[in-house]
Order: sequence, then C-alpha cells, then structure tokens
Amino acid sequence: MKTTYIVLAALFITSLGVAQKQNKADTTTFRIANNTIVLINTASDSTDYDYDFTNSDSLCLKGKKHSEWPKMIVDIGTNGYLKSDGVIDLPNNERLWELNYGRSRALSVAMQFKGYESNNKRFYITPGLGLTWNGYHFENNVAIATNSDETTLLSDTLINNKKYKLRATYIEVPLLIGAKLGKGENPLSVQVGVIGGLRIGSIVKQKYELDGVNHTVKIKDDFNLNPFKVDCVARVTIGDIGFFAKYSLTTLFENGKGPELYPFAAGITVGDF
Repeated sequence: MKTTYIVLAALFITSLGVAQKQNKADTTTFRIANNTIVLINTASDSTDYDYDFTNSDSLCLKGKKHSEWPKMIVDIGTNGYLKSDGVIDLPNNERLWELNYGRSRALSVAMQFKGYESNNKRFYITPGLGLTWNGYHFENNVAIATNSDETTLLSDTLINNKKYKLRATYIEVPLLIGAKLGKGENPLSVQVGVIGGLRIGSIVKQKYELDGVNHTVKIKDDFNLNPFKVDCVARVTIGDIGFFAKYSLTTLFENGKGPELYPFAAGITVGDF
C-alpha cells in the first residue's frame, strides 16, 4: 500500500511540473505546469530585470493553455448509496444503515494520460490512474459487527457516538471520453466514462464521550466490502471547474454479505479539462 501512495505522489509531482528555465539572449522563460512565464531583461549589459508591470516590453506573463498531458482531476462531494431500484430511502430492516449526508464525503484525485486526441483538441479519449476515499457517516447510534459471512449494524444503547464512519479507499483506473463544446479560453466541456477500482483499505472510525473523557476507536477490516468496483462517471465543466456525478454498477458489499447498496457520489470537480 505504501508503494502505491509513493507512485501516485510521484505522478502528482510530475503533473505539477518542474520549473524549466531557458536563457536566450536577454529573455528567461520559465515553464510551470500549464503556464509559461517569459521575463525580458531591458538592460542588455546586466542581470537586473525591470519589473514595471505597465510596460509590456519589460515583463511578459502569459497564462497560455497548453494541450499537455498528464492532466489532474479532483472530485469533492457527497457520498451515499441507493437501493437496486434507485431509491435512497432504505427499508425498515435496513434503517440502521441510514447516512448523515452532510458528513458523508467523497474525495477523488486522478491523473489522466494522453490516449487519443483529435487534431482540433476538442475530442479526446484518456486513461488514468487515481485514488478515491469514500466515507459513510452513519446517522444512527450504531456499532458494526462483522465476520467472514456477514456485516451488520447493531443499535448501540450504551455509548452515544459523536462520529461513527466507515471509510473505504480505492486505487482506480478511469477511462474517459471528453468533448469541448464551446470556443474561447473557458469552453463548456463534457466527460463521460467508466472507472474500475480496487479496494486497498477500509476502516471504521468511532468517536464518543464516556464519563467526561473523549475516546477514539479505529477498526481496520475488510468488512466484507466488495474488493472491486465499477463506476459510471459524468462531468460538465466550464473552464477548470464544474460538477460531477458517479454511480456504481457494483454493490458496496460482497454478494450476500451485507445489504444490497449501490454507492453514488456527486459534487464539484476541478481540473484541467
């Protein structure tokens, strides 16, 4: 698991880019990610630069967009699950699984790599690599019970929880189709695709107060969560920001080892689209 995080961190750093410096005559060019900065020395016989921002001959700062890969996408939103018929309300026998959606959050970070890109750069197909954290904060005062056959929630009448949350972590491989529908620097863009995921960790975090003392308990287990998942994803953006929605085609738990729940997430997306 540590190796996975190291590899993804390296990809993240690579995406930001290492500042590259070129000296041509009296012009210094810096390249940082998707921005180009050109600094022109007005004094040809010295290394002093004129920082008069009103003089375009002395400093040229350009935020020019490049069609360079990889690109980073970050999704931040609300996390939850639905029944197989698409209903968010749970039946009476599964009421303990109800969520506090205000505290159930999803976070995804992905690097998208160049696959196919049309000549006008308005249509592309891109594979990727990323991480997702899905958090399910339970509304009721519960305690989790799990064995090799089943995972259930029990009503806890002895402890009043301040927090009781199940979090699952996945390494993901997205495959997206994108299209830029508008012109200009901030066009309307659409992305649709599928995301395959492998669960690499899961934990329950509990916080409660007992006799005036705050306690924190962490339980690491697989909780019979499905080790694999396949999500559908759609994004609509203007420029570098927009909205996303995801829906899982696979259940949260392994078949027959927990309630039949299909995760979803929705929120804000930020990236270089």
